[in-house]
Amino acid sequence: MLNMRAAIEPPSARVQTAIESPLKGALTVASVLGHVPLIEALIARGSRVDDQSEFFQRAVRAAAIHQNIDAVKVLLKHSKLNPDDIFCAIKGGDRDIVKLFLEECYPGTCFTAMQLNDSGAYDENRRRNSMVTCAAYNDQTALIYMLIKYFALENRPEILRDALYSAVMGSAMSVINSLLDAGVNISRVITGATNALHIAVNRGDLKIAKLLIEHGFEDLHGCYGDSMHIAVVKGDTDIVQLPLDYGADVNCPFGNLMEVINYEFWEEVYKEISPTPAATNAARAGDFHTFCFVVRRGARVDVDEFGSLQQQWLEQIREWEAQSSVAE
Repeated sequence: MLNMRAAIEPPSARVQTAIESPLKGALTVASVLGHVPLIEALIARGSRVDDQSEFFQRAVRAAAIHQNIDAVKVLLKHSKLNPDDIFCAIKGGDRDIVKLFLEECYPGTCFTAMQLNDSGAYDENRRRNSMVTCAAYNDQTALIYMLIKYFALENRPEILRDALYSAVMGSAMSVINSLLDAGVNISRVITGATNALHIAVNRGDLKIAKLLIEHGFEDLHGCYGDSMHIAVVKGDTDIVQLPLDYGADVNCPFGNLMEVINYEFWEEVYKEISPTPAATNAARAGDFHTFCFVVRRGARVDVDEFGSLQQQWLEQIREWEAQSSVAE
């Protein structure tokens, strides 16, 4: 365990190098704990550390994430913030710390959206947009609107659409409900061929998938059917049933998305899903339960595509159906 006393007391020149690394770690730990007297003592000893930027940066970020504003204020007397440090404050969720960081990095309270042809504007616009989506991912509803107001982004509706996408990825229910109540266009394809419903289904989040559909998510370009196929391969029959309940065809092929594919999302999916009926995809995934589930809901079966194991499954289903008919 790190000896805090040894890190504070004056070291001899002979052991100075060995102390520097524990000193950095001690400052980070003190910042996490919000122990201001210890932070001040460590800062005094830190004057001998060569890499001052790293010495303070990790500590400032740790204090922000753990919502220790007094520690943040002490550290900022000795260090300069990087705009990327704001993301740690957003993750922590303390509005006062976020405001402090914004005022340090972006003095003033009124901004106009930068034009993409301005020098350096593209990266800065992306950073500001990313701050909003970071707040959404971390379920920080109040911070979303605080950032939009601070950077004067009210006239950019795509900001909230991207925030919804990030909120779905983070299962951030309070943000999702807030954005849906605000009337955000949830049916929009976010990037490539991916939309919010695809993301929710891929994450196995039935609650969010159902919430999106109930709030008017449209079945654009066969996205209900695609969502069903994703759920089939994942073996999540509750989610398989959801798009079927809203009109998806159990025999629809998986969408031909290769020309507009978002590889970041679909690459793993395509390893297991083919443009074939749901029963075939369930069989290829080796999932007997899901295979039975879709076949009993009318999924077309192509015996020629099955191996011996899947043919045994089909025979078992037919035997059950025959027994049910006799019982009736």
